[in-house]
Amino acid sequence: GDRRRDGQRDLQAAIADIYNRLPENDLKNVHVRRACEQLAKEVLRQFDAMPVKVEVYAGAGEPYANSDAMRRDLLDNNHLYIFGTTPETFGPPGSDFTGHPLLKSADRVDQNDRPLLLNDLLRAVHDYYAHSMSPTQFGPKGEEAAWKNHMAMTPDPRARWALTSETRGQNSWV
Repeated sequence: GDRRRDGQRDLQAAIADIYNRLPENDLKNVHVRRACEQLAKEVLRQFDAMPVKVEVYAGAGEPYANSDAMRRDLLDNNHLYIFGTTPETFGPPGSDFTGHPLLKSADRVDQNDRPLLLNDLLRAVHDYYAHSMSPTQFGPKGEEAAWKNHMAMTPDPRARWALTSETRGQNSWV
């Protein structure tokens, strides 16, 4: 119990340290750009297979009290709230991610006809598939389980690399 919990904390701290040392925006690196482009393709495919209505959350605070509330919304209402992405909310404040593959239009809309970016699709796909497949709460354990679930359904190695940074890296850092 305690040893496993300590090992998990050590792993997350190591991932957070590595993530913190990565360049903030490394899209000039051809490998990074290709990984992000592949992730965008995978996310589009995964989103199109989702059988639920997605809605960008417009309220204050969090749309769900916890992951159980999110799963209840999915099961009872066939509905999922996500936070919408804008260039200003993508990445650290003051960063310029112009041209990032995940900031491109997804050519999809939410249930209220709000245009979605590819990063919105990533959020929806991650919450729908990755968090609903394991009955864990949001937080370190739940995010680790969600990362594993999402990796299992993402076959492209480059996409998996970008997905790891976007989910496991960011969540460990937070």
